[in-house]
Amino acid sequence: MSRCFPEDSALMVAYRLHRGIDKHDVVAAHVATLTDDGKDFDRFIISGQTPFLLEDAEELKIDAPAVIARRSPAIVKLFQSQGWTLPKSIDRVYDASYAKQELNWESKHDSFNFAATLNAV
Repeated sequence: MSRCFPEDSALMVAYRLHRGIDKHDVVAAHVATLTDDGKDFDRFIISGQTPFLLEDAEELKIDAPAVIARRSPAIVKLFQSQGWTLPKSIDRVYDASYAKQELNWESKHDSFNFAATLNAV
């Protein structure tokens, strides 16, 4: 599962873009796995939704602010309104699409839900 502990708001929102998750989503994912009749010992990445695409990988490493501005202008506005600095580089993005496909599970509290993210601190 992704990073889900409380921390500085700017850091938490930044991580929710690519490898963070709300604790409530972690609980829902665990329930989904416990009630799933799928393959034994299957593995899932449990993480919040991300605005990034596979083709963003190289640019995220060298110019994350440009990709963030392109994929999620609202995040840029949020960071600006709070006086926060966007991450300069993002070295990995967690993809929970297999959990969505197999468990019918999806995060509900992620970087796209700014109020929930900020209230979680």
